[in-house]
Amino acid sequence: MKKILTQSAIIGLVAGAVNALIAYFWVQAGMDIPFAEPGSTEMLPSGQFITVAGVMSFVLTMIGGFLLWLLARKNKERGIRTWRIIAIVFLIAYGVFPLAAGLASTSAAILVNILHLVPGIPAIVRLPNSLS
Repeated sequence: MKKILTQSAIIGLVAGAVNALIAYFWVQAGMDIPFAEPGSTEMLPSGQFITVAGVMSFVLTMIGGFLLWLLARKNKERGIRTWRIIAIVFLIAYGVFPLAAGLASTSAAILVNILHLVPGIPAIVRLPNSLS
């Protein structure tokens, strides 16, 4: 468990830093970020959005690592396969949700997808290797 949590922390820290930088440069370019409330045209404060983008990448990657460890305790191969399916479904669902719920404009929805894929893809690829 220690190895997988260490790998989760490393991936989460790197992804959090990258996501915070992406969010920062996105805001500096004057692009849309998600709305503060559904149906509103008021966007989240840029500093809050940048901070949340970095912190949530770390937190969700740690949760993903712990979930992987839980699923793979009894049957490693089945647990990894189940975890990868759950992770892919989460990335797709959470990528479509902001646009469908009216929480984001098209450019903000693209940003949200980028911010989810930055920690998601490395986690899906690298974390299962930590179980060996």
